[in-house]
Amino acid sequence: MERETPIERKALYNLLRMQWLLDPTLEVDPWQVQDFRTLPLEELFDRLQEHELWLDQARFIAFANEVDTPEELTETLVGDREDLDEIDEDLIYLLIFELWRRLVPEKQSLTIFCDELDQLILGYDQETLSDIGDIEDAIDNLLAILSDASVEGPGPNQAFEALASGCANDLESFLYDYIQDLIQEQQFAYAQELVDELAGYLKEPKWFYLLKVQILAHEEANIAEVLLKKVWQNYTRGEDREFDLALLAACALVIDDAGFYEAVNETLPHLENHEEWRELLITSREFLLRQDRDQDAKRAESLLEEIVEGAAFSPHNSSALELLELLRVD
Repeated sequence: MERETPIERKALYNLLRMQWLLDPTLEVDPWQVQDFRTLPLEELFDRLQEHELWLDQARFIAFANEVDTPEELTETLVGDREDLDEIDEDLIYLLIFELWRRLVPEKQSLTIFCDELDQLILGYDQETLSDIGDIEDAIDNLLAILSDASVEGPGPNQAFEALASGCANDLESFLYDYIQDLIQEQQFAYAQELVDELAGYLKEPKWFYLLKVQILAHEEANIAEVLLKKVWQNYTRGEDREFDLALLAACALVIDDAGFYEAVNETLPHLENHEEWRELLITSREFLLRQDRDQDAKRAESLLEEIVEGAAFSPHNSSALELLELLRVD
């Protein structure tokens, strides 16, 4: 899933830090990727003083009480300063943001919430969260914010996009992956609840329909098959190959041999590289194993082993034709 939403200033620096952690050779100024959460209060105020902002805790809180967000406070303090360039203003903003987060936690702006959510997502991805319940609480708060914003604002889709733009992480992709993990852990009730609540906020919820198919496949396979057929009919193969392959994997959970053959036959011509071919083969192998067709599954495994990296790929090559023959049911 590729990110489609724009990104706000604090989220942009969070994203830059995340990229730098993955690749420390990235050319950045040290302050651009610094973890301001680790700095003592005194140092935060000292660094503001370097830019002629003479604040202490009491004065900062007094200023903060006059505005609603750290962005507004930054504009109030430096908006008219002609001696500051854009880089200076960004550094000042990051310092003010961190002070706001610590000193006025009761004033929970949208960017503060998104920043905390980014931290939790990072901890979840790195498996360093001390309490997984923190993610659940954050998602509850997310749903509450979306509910309020969609009632008071322009609508549910726009509410989600506005919130997603405040996150460095791709929020929709994280939620999809998180629910996928819940399904793997067989937490079907909670997964179903999240899919039902979140789908209405997404402009294009096709990925969440696949999650719903996966959940239903465990207890209500007939309903899952009906939903899957609707999804299959509504989306044209070849427009989003990543989704095509995920849709095929969902097919493997609920449809019969003949139906899976047809699904592969429709998906195969749109593949463009060996990685996509590998994913289709893995899905096919898992389907064959699920159908107790062990010998056919072994041949699909052999086709996987025969992939030659770097070689030209064609969806009409002999291996592809052999797979179709394996899957065909007379």
